[in-house]
Amino acid sequence: MDRRNFGRWTPRRVARPGDIVYWFRPKTTPTGGAPLEIRECWVGVPLPVRRPRPVEGPERFVGRDVIDRRIVRPIDDGIAVDPWDAIRALAHFGHDEAAGWWRDLLRRRPATESFVFRRDEGELLPPRLALMLHPELDEL
Repeated sequence: MDRRNFGRWTPRRVARPGDIVYWFRPKTTPTGGAPLEIRECWVGVPLPVRRPRPVEGPERFVGRDVIDRRIVRPIDDGIAVDPWDAIRALAHFGHDEAAGWWRDLLRRRPATESFVFRRDEGELLPPRLALMLHPELDEL
C-alpha cells in the first residue's frame, strides 16, 4: 500500500452543467405515439442524461403524444433526454431510419425540449459502467 496517499482527501469531480450525469438504457419498447417499429429501436440504446434526478423521489412529467399533441400522458417517474443526444445515439448504434424519423419530427416541432422515457422502461447506468458495457460510447 502506498502510504504517501493514505488519509489524504481528494475532491471528487462534480458534474458541470451539460456533462453526462448518467445513461438511460431502455429495456422495453417505450410508450408513445411514434410508430411501433420506430419506438422498438430505442431498446438497448444507451441515452445520455445531462440532468440529475431529484433526490426527493420520482420526477413527474406531462408527456404529449408526438403525433397527436392533444393526447396527454402523465408520467409518474420520467427520464428526460435531450432530443438531439437521443437521435445521435440512435444513429451511432445503427438505427439510421429511426434517427431520421425523429430528426424529421424535430424539424416540424423545433420547440421540443426533451424526450421523456418512463423510469421503469429502462435502467440507469453510471457513466463508467455504461462505457464498460458499451465501449463504443467513447466515440459518441
